[in-house]
Amino acid sequence: FLIQLVNGTVVAHVQNGVGVFSIQPNEKHELCDGQWHNIEVTKAKNVLMMKVDQKDVTPPARVGDRSDDKTDTNDPLYVGGVPDDMKTKELVVKETYVGCMRNLKVNDIDQDFRKAERFSGGVIIDTCPTN
Repeated sequence: FLIQLVNGTVVAHVQNGVGVFSIQPNEKHELCDGQWHNIEVTKAKNVLMMKVDQKDVTPPARVGDRSDDKTDTNDPLYVGGVPDDMKTKELVVKETYVGCMRNLKVNDIDQDFRKAERFSGGVIIDTCPTN
C-alpha cells in the first residue's frame, strides 16, 4: 500500500498479488495551500477508493476479482518516505515528504507518531512550523 504526493496530487497504489492498481483525483486539489486536508484511502477486496476533503474520487480503481481479500500485511508502515532498499517502480517520488501531518489513522485506529520505531530526516512531533 503506497500513498504519495506527486506534483501536488495525492496518488495511492496497491499491490494485491494480481497486479498493481492505483487511484488519484481527476480534478486538481490544491493541497499545498497552508490548510489542513483530509485524505482517506480504502481497499476493500479488489476495489481501491479515495476521498479528498470528504469528496469521493470516482471512479474507484478495480483489479482482479471480487474474491480478492489479501489486505493483511506484516510489513512496517512508512510515513513520509521509505528506505532506499524498499523503493519500487510505483514510488514516483524519490525524496522524503516535506510538510505537516496530523491525525493519521490506519484501519480507523489513531497512530501516535511519538511511538514510532525510528525517524529519519527533520521530523518534529506535535507541531507544524507553517501554523
